[in-house]
Amino acid sequence: MYLRVTRRTNKDGSVVEYLQLAHNVWRPGSPHPHVQAPWPTNSLDSWLA
Repeated sequence: MYLRVTRRTNKDGSVVEYLQLAHNVWRPGSPHPHVQAPWPTNSLDSWLA
């Protein structure tokens, strides 16, 4: 498991970051792992507030 940060840019140019607890899962027949993030995401601002 690891912490993953994803970012998006709003129309006004501000950047919002989301923090996720994720892990890699191997699917049968797939040559590479897939990221699975089963926990809800929260904006990083809510974690730091």
